Amino acid sequence: MLDDDLRLDKKRAGSRLDGEADTQLEEKTLGADATSFILEELLADTVYVITIHPIYPRNTAAPTSISGKTCKYPQPPIEAQHTPAASGHAGMKWRRDVLTVTLEPATEFYQIQGLLANTDYTVTVTTLYGRMEGPAVNTRVKTDATGDLLLRTLAISPTTIRVTWNLQLDASSYRIEWRKATAELAQSQKAVLSATTNSYDVINLSPGTEYAITLYTLYNGREVATPATMSKTVEKEILLGTVANLRAVETTGGHIRISWTGAAGATAYKVMWQDQTGYEITRVVSHDVTSFDIDRVQQGGTYFIKVSPLSGSREGNSVSIVVRADAVIEHVSEFRTLETRNNLIRITWRRVPQATAYKVTWKRADGAESSRVQIRCTPLAFRQW
Repeated sequence: MLDDDLRLDKKRAGSRLDGEADTQLEEKTLGADATSFILEELLADTVYVITIHPIYPRNTAAPTSISGKTCKYPQPPIEAQHTPAASGHAGMKWRRDVLTVTLEPATEFYQIQGLLANTDYTVTVTTLYGRMEGPAVNTRVKTDATGDLLLRTLAISPTTIRVTWNLQLDASSYRIEWRKATAELAQSQKAVLSATTNSYDVINLSPGTEYAITLYTLYNGREVATPATMSKTVEKEILLGTVANLRAVETTGGHIRISWTGAAGATAYKVMWQDQTGYEITRVVSHDVTSFDIDRVQQGGTYFIKVSPLSGSREGNSVSIVVRADAVIEHVSEFRTLETRNNLIRITWRRVPQATAYKVTWKRADGAESSRVQIRCTPLAFRQW
């Protein structure tokens, strides 16, 4: 147990309607070696009184108090762009219900997929501060009208074909049917899907076999069939290699740039990074991308970075590195001459934070050059020769 501690009190000092101060008090005891503390879960735009009491084994010293006011919630700008509802990717399904996602703090862009064509949507963005929410901003946007249903297929294994399509306005459900292309008289297998589903994996197929796949869009009292699509499963499992030569090629300027050599059979790559607090972020990039910038890194922070290849729903072995983000190196300032003699020049400069030493170089008019490393930021004198 430490010999002495600190007790920190937090009191909200905002005025009530009757003019009296709010005396709600919170208290926290810190260890004797504590020199800082973060107050969290505070109210926005509110004045707080913070008091520190040094605690000794037998008594408590006189308290010291300061006051501070929290900031107002900033309102995030919101800009919406709409695109046709046609999509070959499974995404979130938005129709009449409200769907909410929570994004990472650095996110400035988000794509909402699985929307209905020619439909009005209201999009709301709310800033989160821990468990509290800031003011919300809204925008109303309408998706473009789309034409015929577009059916796409992708063989992702010897026994699986993934089917995707664009959602249709006023559809009540979908039905997908499939059979071997050479067995025209065979009974088709089928699956009925909801109106908000635009992706389905047809499984338990034969390797290296072509299948006829038809999607039926069901409306109230009628159904519309797309022309049959032919898709062939692969002969054998696609081998998925491992990312090679993962390295950091740049660690300054507030970001880390990594690079790697692509893996055979990869259709995408998953990049994951984690800082020293354990906060983890993941991004997926295309198969033709072999470098990635991690922005807004903390100077001097250590980051655990991992890259793994993806092929359909499969993920290959990952490769990881640990990278330390370099601090920004500042230039020497206030460099000037203090004194000159017949064989001596004394110079000085302003100290650069975090610098461990300084290298001073000088040369004569005939080009002869010399240098010296100065550990402390004190005036340096050197003699002419």
